[in-house]
Amino acid sequence: MGKFFIKRLIDSIPVLIGVAIIAFFLVHLSGDPVLLMLPADTPPEQIEQFRHQMGYDRPILKQFVDFSVNLLTFNLGNSIRYQEPVVRLIWERFWATLKLAFVSLLIALILGIPGGIISAIHRGTIKDYAVSLIVFFGQAIPPFWLGLMMILVFAVNLRILPSSGMGTFKQLIMPALTVGLYFTASIARLTRSGILEIMGSDYIRTARAKGLSERIVIYKHALRNCLIPIVTMTGLQFGALLGGAVVTETIFAWPGIGRLMIQALYSRDYPLVQGTMLFFALIFIVVNFLTDMLYSLIDPRIRYK
Repeated sequence: MGKFFIKRLIDSIPVLIGVAIIAFFLVHLSGDPVLLMLPADTPPEQIEQFRHQMGYDRPILKQFVDFSVNLLTFNLGNSIRYQEPVVRLIWERFWATLKLAFVSLLIALILGIPGGIISAIHRGTIKDYAVSLIVFFGQAIPPFWLGLMMILVFAVNLRILPSSGMGTFKQLIMPALTVGLYFTASIARLTRSGILEIMGSDYIRTARAKGLSERIVIYKHALRNCLIPIVTMTGLQFGALLGGAVVTETIFAWPGIGRLMIQALYSRDYPLVQGTMLFFALIFIVVNFLTDMLYSLIDPRIRYK
């Protein structure tokens, strides 16, 4: 078990190194970063002063070495727009994104897994068609459109929910539903296909022959054996949400990491852009690592392979 964890951890290191290299050189591939960050009418002496201050007057390899050394000490520099350390800005916004991601994913799991099970065990009935129709619309409706319609209905017309901001539970409802309902469709569809595939297995027929109730057969035997793809989908979705639900955070003015990166791009704050890129990569690595660990707990045969 310990060797399995260590191997997965070691496999993640080259990915993070690769993303760090890409994040550094992308800034330089887009042109002179100093000229891109400063206004067009900036005096030449201020341009040179800023270039020296940011370290862009040194050789590119020297800049990369300094960048790598700073990464080891979690020093991503200071934001040009906010004049604060990039690490502090990301850490402050991370908790808002974590809250939105957790509640959204909880909604998706609570609605998606039971919906997929109901659709599978009532295959070909009105319940199956109803769930399939909901799944179809859930996948087809873009989150930005759903978010705007929620604001129009619940904030503008009914005036029962605030349209933006963070602080109260009411301000969390619409952003979480916007993201959660979109992912509900994927989880419901995956659960339905997994249950239908497993219900014809020999061990399911054996469980029924033993006289076990249908609830135990479905939830203890069938659902448990189709959890691997559901866990995979959940891990990918959670990683994407922790990377920032960019559109949703922008629509509802949610102070998360996704909105922070959009603001950094608009203001050409390249140190902050680099920092958020590296944070996104780290989040995906951590989530994938935890997903692998869940695999080994759900099916012990995986870690021995």
